[in-house]
Amino acid sequence: MAAFLSEYDDNELLATIVHGSLATGEDIAYSDFDAVAIITDATMRDPSRLAALVRRLAHARLIMFEYDPLQHHGWFVLTEADLWSYSEAMLPSTILEQGRLLGRRQALDLQVRQRVGDGEALQVFLSATRSLQANLSLGRAFRNMYHLKSTLSLFMLLPSLYLHAKTGRPFAKRLSFVAAQNDFSEQEWSAMARVSAIRDAWSYKISRLRRWVVARPWVLRRHVARLLAPPVPSSLRRMVSQELCCGMLTLAAAMAVRLGVSTVASNNGSSRRRSRRVAAERGGSPEERA
Repeated sequence: MAAFLSEYDDNELLATIVHGSLATGEDIAYSDFDAVAIITDATMRDPSRLAALVRRLAHARLIMFEYDPLQHHGWFVLTEADLWSYSEAMLPSTILEQGRLLGRRQALDLQVRQRVGDGEALQVFLSATRSLQANLSLGRAFRNMYHLKSTLSLFMLLPSLYLHAKTGRPFAKRLSFVAAQNDFSEQEWSAMARVSAIRDAWSYKISRLRRWVVARPWVLRRHVARLLAPPVPSSLRRMVSQELCCGMLTLAAAMAVRLGVSTVASNNGSSRRRSRRVAAERGGSPEERA
């Protein structure tokens, strides 16, 4: 990625930054390519330059998807103006500070001015929990490896979002697990521990042709990946059960309760009945089918 970006000048981009486990050298089989592109104000005012930059960044996504065919996101894009009214709820600025610069730049003094909090962190948390609930309740989470990774990644982001909404301070994802765990009982937190174990055991097989198709930066690439991602292997299916799904919903609901909101359903009542119905329609729970 650094070599690709180095072929172009830096006039359009203030910075391109890779972050997460890939930046710290802690990447594992589950890791994806997390990167931020910050567009200059001058480029935003020039439609032709902006269009050219968009095409270049779209092409660069090929490198991301070749690294991880199951990756469910591309670039996180900011503008130079965003730095002067920065949303910590969307992307903690510590991620930018701890990331690694790509392209030609060797160093950058990035100035960020945080905007006054207005409950945005809580709204981001609620949005994430609702998406998680929809994935689990409708049975989308375990259709294939793409759906599974999207759901597990969303769930493992909740501790960071929860702590930010609770304290008003952003938390790095890798530090949030230990900090958040003390707020919950061992039973409530058990789902997070089990999902972390799935992350550590991540492994799958994908044919060269399917990998090539899924890794293309198509306009409808997400739809292609959802359809053509490989099935969940038996080694991981044994770690996934309807009980785990209910535990994930229970922890999300417990977080919401501790934040003083109750818009996230737990694993009781209609949610449980709907999960059973979906499992029955799909031939039983993932654990039973395995």
